[in-house]
Formats: sequence, structure tokens, C-alpha cells
Amino acid sequence: MRWIVFLFTGLGGVLSATAETPKPSYVLDTKPTAKVSGALGYSVTCPMMTAATGWVFVIPVLPELPSQGAVKTSTVPVGSLTREKSREARQVLTLQFPAKGGSQSGEVRAVYEATLYSRHLRVLNPGETGPKVPPLSAADRILYTSPLPNLDFKSAEFQKWLIDKNLVLQKGSTSVDYARSVFELIRAQYQYEYLPKMDRRASEVCRMAKTDCGGMSHLFVSALRSQAIPARCLYGRWAESAKPDDKLGAVPYFQWHVIAEFYADGVGWIPVDCSSAVLWEKPDAPSKNFGQQMGNFLTQHIDPDFEIDSVHFGISTVQNNQTPRWWVTGKGKVDGNIHVESWTVSKQ
Repeated sequence: MRWIVFLFTGLGGVLSATAETPKPSYVLDTKPTAKVSGALGYSVTCPMMTAATGWVFVIPVLPELPSQGAVKTSTVPVGSLTREKSREARQVLTLQFPAKGGSQSGEVRAVYEATLYSRHLRVLNPGETGPKVPPLSAADRILYTSPLPNLDFKSAEFQKWLIDKNLVLQKGSTSVDYARSVFELIRAQYQYEYLPKMDRRASEVCRMAKTDCGGMSHLFVSALRSQAIPARCLYGRWAESAKPDDKLGAVPYFQWHVIAEFYADGVGWIPVDCSSAVLWEKPDAPSKNFGQQMGNFLTQHIDPDFEIDSVHFGISTVQNNQTPRWWVTGKGKVDGNIHVESWTVSKQ
């Protein structure tokens, strides 16, 4: 005899005999990949400065992250540890020194040291229990769901884009589901283009067909923050030395890059590299850039929109601090300045 089993509720209703398929549970496998030391050299010459008196350079301090630990930032000359003035209050080193003999040139060097970690998102196996992940603090949850000038997801333009693209978090969807849908949309509908002075505000990027790693990361992070999912941009450089004559567009390239990550409760910070997927993957192929990080990227700072104390000229608002920001005092002009950059990485 075949038995058919029905489940009854306490109110006499009948529940489906077939239960809804449970959402998968995820885990991030994290492993150390290398100890790296990245040397950043930077010099500026202002031919129209007739009598310089002093220089100020500001360099970000490496943050501790799931992707990097045992971090250390040192500079020549030695800098003073302080914080930039935005609500994120990121640590920076301010290097202030006189212009010897009225020199038209200022030069600094920073050494970044860290242990890098690979991260791979996967579904938990049946019966497997993932590691306990500390919950995100209330302060960080507020910080990483708030708007910034470049993450302007509350703008009318961006809100319309969310609706037009059907990117509103649906009931029953997880943060991983939503993040993947945003990532796949960017991968399918955007092309890569780098212009040094392009507008990377999310409200502009959402209306464009081309942008760079920063623009795509701003778009991704803004979409997630709009749905109260904590997300952030990681600004830094690939953990490999700059190659001679390597260029990004028409500009010498020193391994700058921006990726994103979002926080999933019980899982942690999950990496996403939109522009690498756009550049190197076929849109219809499974992506290696969602939930995967090879441990070859050094993050210099979190998020855009720095408010830096220039010491002599008030607060300066800049999109990022991957390359040192600088000011010079004295007589003359900074027009026509010439800068020289180097990036050399060694690994253990």
C-alpha cells in the first residue's frame, strides 16, 4: 500500500508535502599566500616654483583586513601618524619637511609590508559546520551602509536605475543572491575604460556603458548599500612590481586597482572584482571573480573620498590616496609639475 502523508497546521490548514529547498550555507576558505613588501617611490618637480620653502606628502596606512594581516607602513622621511577628516577617519602618515635650498623637487618613499590571504567562497558540504564568524559591529554596519560623495546611492538617478534594472532586494533573497545579481549585471552590461579624470560617482556610472575598476566597484558597493547590505571598496595595488613601459590607456601604470567586498552574516567579508570579470571573462562563463581572491592584491585603504589636512591650505577632498597627495609652499606655481613613480614588490 502507498502512503501519502499530509502535514496539518494547528489551525487546520494543509501544508505542502514538498518543503521549500533550503538556501545554501556558505563558507569562506582563507589561506595565507605570501609575505610581501611593496616599495612605493614618488617624486614631484615643479619647474615654475622659484623658491620653495617646504613640502607636505600624505600617504595611507595599510589597514588590517581579512585579506591581509601583520601589516606595517613605514616612510622616508618618517611621517606623523594621524587620521583624515572624513567620517571613516582612515589612518594616514603626514610627511612634512623643508625644501632644502629652495628645491623645486620633493621626494618620498613608502614601504608596505603584509601577509596576504586568498579567499574562496563555497557552499558548505552536507553535515559540515563552518567556522564561527564574529558579527559585524553596529558601528561598522552603519559605516558600510552609508552614502559617500562617490557612493551616492540615495540620488534620484541611482534609485531610478535600481528600479529599471530590477535590483531591489526581494523577500527571501540572501545578501549573496543579491550581490551575485548585481555582479552579473555589471559583467554583462559594462565595458572597461580608463580615463584619469572620469566621473566615478555611482549616479553617473549607472548611466554609462564604460568605466574602470573604481567606477565598477562604486556601482557594485552603492547597489548593496542601497539595500542595507554592508559593502566597501578596497583601493590598492596588485602585489607585483610595475612593468617597464606598461600603460593604462595613455598613462604609465603602476599596478593600481580597486575591488569590492560585501559582508554576509555568518560568512564574513566576501571579495568581488567586477572589472577583472569584465576584462578577462566571457559573460556566459562561470566567474572566478565573485567570492574569489587569489591573495595577490594589497589594499592601501578602504573606500573613496578622503578629506586630507594639507597642513598649509586647509582640507583637501580627493577620491583616493593610492598615490601620495602633496603640497608645496613658497614662491611660484605648481603648474606643469612632473611626477615620477615606482612600485617594486618582493615576496617571501
